[in-house]
Amino acid sequence: EPYEMVDCDPNCETGGGACTYMVDIPANKTIRVVIINIADGELESHHSIHLHGHDFRVLAMGFPLYNKTTGRWIAPTPDIDCGNDKCSNARWRNKPTLNFNRPPVRDCVVVPANGYTVIEFRSDNPGYWLFHCHQTTHMNEGMSMVIREAPGSHPPLPPGFPTWGASTEDSTSQNTNIPASVQLSVPVFVVILAAAVVGSALAAVVMTLLWTSKRQEKKPTDKKDCIHVDTAM
Repeated sequence: EPYEMVDCDPNCETGGGACTYMVDIPANKTIRVVIINIADGELESHHSIHLHGHDFRVLAMGFPLYNKTTGRWIAPTPDIDCGNDKCSNARWRNKPTLNFNRPPVRDCVVVPANGYTVIEFRSDNPGYWLFHCHQTTHMNEGMSMVIREAPGSHPPLPPGFPTWGASTEDSTSQNTNIPASVQLSVPVFVVILAAAVVGSALAAVVMTLLWTSKRQEKKPTDKKDCIHVDTAM
């Protein structure tokens, strides 16, 4: 059974809950995202955040206040005022200087514990893109969202492509409308792949046999007789 989408109610960000968090962004715009890793209490986990569908520029990164002798953190970054214990009403307290001079380009970046990272990308790839923590346990716990880019510019779905919430029967009935050339594409690919593997194996066997026969045909070189001439002294 496919998962059903659950809309996020207004209290989801402040009170928490399970929902399908999706944000729409317009086409062909510069999108800047501030990823904050601050929460109430001691937060000591970094997060590696990955964006599908894009490479982004890393413009800034903020770290917590820390003891320069022990390396242990003292307080979250002073650059951000969270506004509440969930940090869902955040605003800049000290706006960082953004690096536009050949910034690093990535598709996955670390967000420091008790800090933040600022990224930027161009919305030139319409579609639904997952934006999530790359630590599997964190993603499975809900640290994930969907970016719906350029909603009015998405290409049409392929014939018979399963849609959200469609049952197995619906998918099967849709597949009957797929052209024969599309239906045979996977079996044909498997046959071609198998033929390539078998052909490579046969070629290896033939080359081995030829090499062995050549070695057997070679005879050891006869030593030439040496002529000794005794010279009377």
